[in-house]
Amino acid sequence: MDPVTPLERLGREVARAQDAQLQVSRAVAQARPEFLEHARAGARERSGAMRILAFAGTGVAAAAMAFLVVVLWPRAIEVRVGAAPLEGEFVSAGPEGRVPLRFTDGSAVDLEPGASARVLERRSRGVTLLLERGRLGVSVVHRDGADWRMRAGPFEVRVTGTRFDLQWSPAQGSLTLTGLEGSVIVVGCGPGAGIVLVTGQSLTASCLDGKLHLGGRDPLPGLVPAPPPPIPTGPPMSSTVALPDGFIDGAPLISSDDAPIRRSAPAPLAYQTAPPGSWLAHARQGRYVDAWAVAMAVGLPEICETAGAEELVELADAARYAGNYTGARRVFLVARQRFPGTPQAALAAFGLGRLAFDAREDAAESEGWFKTALAEQPNGPLARESLGRVLEARLDRGDRAGARQVARRYLDEYPMGPHAAFARNVLSEE
Repeated sequence: MDPVTPLERLGREVARAQDAQLQVSRAVAQARPEFLEHARAGARERSGAMRILAFAGTGVAAAAMAFLVVVLWPRAIEVRVGAAPLEGEFVSAGPEGRVPLRFTDGSAVDLEPGASARVLERRSRGVTLLLERGRLGVSVVHRDGADWRMRAGPFEVRVTGTRFDLQWSPAQGSLTLTGLEGSVIVVGCGPGAGIVLVTGQSLTASCLDGKLHLGGRDPLPGLVPAPPPPIPTGPPMSSTVALPDGFIDGAPLISSDDAPIRRSAPAPLAYQTAPPGSWLAHARQGRYVDAWAVAMAVGLPEICETAGAEELVELADAARYAGNYTGARRVFLVARQRFPGTPQAALAAFGLGRLAFDAREDAAESEGWFKTALAEQPNGPLARESLGRVLEARLDRGDRAGARQVARRYLDEYPMGPHAAFARNVLSEE
């Protein structure tokens, strides 16, 4: 049977740019006391008619300020899926058709069949997009100050205006960039601050084996900066926390369950380094490779022993986005071990289900974790997404009768949910 593309949705949305109307309201509220005080001062010296004019002037000034805020405040780029606005941040293409993303600055991103992505951030000068899996066709309009970023695992492609195709395989940890027209900077898991690619070049890179292959023209000399200083090793590793068997406290960015235990400090990374203890700040700013590297330098056992439930889930997510699926799985397990029965334990179960489905390609295991997340938080923020992922997993492992059962339940509970069309397609095959 054809593989089923995951329609991933998370309950943790990245902060968006403030709405223009909110900016207007705040501007008026901030200006109002000064204008009213001015009006009161004038009222003591003017007639009733002059007081009316003073208050009228206040209203005009406030309206003028509101107008300037609306007109001059930079507006974040908006995105549409075809003709409809994107709801949330996730988008996924089915196995048979493309999904077009169109941006108000004229740029375009096409998800090829089977691809899934997230719009992490929208700014006035660009967008940060995370490619979860599959292939994208990218066309960014060149503008002064443009700042577009395409992330995939531990890699980031920085764009100012160009065309290219980008493919990411989470199972193999492999990034491929082809069809380049223009120039981009690619940073990733190796040393250095990145490599510049220009028209006619292509790139294939993997953190699993540390290999990087450039096709087409030779790279321009002098464009690969020197590596940054190594990350400090931090305090000695603690061994008092109870961790799952085989926990790796210094794994490479991409690793397998059979990878040997390694206690040496990690290699310098392509992102800027940071002092130990700031991994959480890196994670919350979307610098997942830095977050994971600093966490390893500080000592994962110590963090896993002292961090709260929410922080552990954030660390596991950072590891997943950095491409360390083994590390992510183990931190999720620690979160469930230390904080059973909490909402964060259910979030960890959902994360384990995603890892099993997307990285391990184990539909049976993923179904078990999604069912666990649903059972532990039946009315939680990820209940709808958990049920939709159970539907995907059942269909992926060939249980069509079970998939139809879940599809009926999904449509009963979430007739307008993100998996609704998918569920109807499953039922239409009866």
